[in-house]
Amino acid sequence: LEVLSRVLRHNLRNELNVIQGQAGTIQRRASDAIADRASKIVDTSRALMETAEKERMITEVLIDTPRVETRNMGETVDRVAETVRTEFPEASVTVECPEGVTASVSERFRAAIEELAINAVAHNDSTSPQVILTVAREDDAVRVEVCDDGPVIPAAERDVLLGTGDKSPTYHGSGLGLWLVNVVVSRFDGTLTHESVEPRGNVVGITLQQ
Repeated sequence: LEVLSRVLRHNLRNELNVIQGQAGTIQRRASDAIADRASKIVDTSRALMETAEKERMITEVLIDTPRVETRNMGETVDRVAETVRTEFPEASVTVECPEGVTASVSERFRAAIEELAINAVAHNDSTSPQVILTVAREDDAVRVEVCDDGPVIPAAERDVLLGTGDKSPTYHGSGLGLWLVNVVVSRFDGTLTHESVEPRGNVVGITLQQ
């Protein structure tokens, strides 16, 4: 798995760099209509590079023994919120977390929360998407929730996130982000849930051991 991942990433990176470079040249030199199409090539190749990076992270999580540490949840979600605000300045991202809440998680946990929060904004068709990151104590556990006001996550994508459903040979999903979340959380025995909100919205919850 490690060798396949390395070869795939190396080949993808090299070929996509060529595609981006050529499309960038066309974009700068062509007329408006052609330049617009070249811009779409650049954007698509950039998205494929991001997919390859998520593949790398999934491979590392599967191969390595997870290093579980006690982490401050307030600091974690604050950093996630800052990242999302920087990438999506039109979005409203708020954090609700009591002081001093900690949980036992791997070093990849923040990447999983960040993936959920970015997805919540990226797939929201509103001009001002809203995301709320909440942390709460529950008996001997901690629950982290990513709440949004966007369209309900499609059933096939929920299956990927929650690790449910039958993955047929033709199933491919829309990317690796939710696979990454599922793998990261399952590796340190966390649990994932999803609830839809009326009239629209999602609440994705992760329950962690303190």
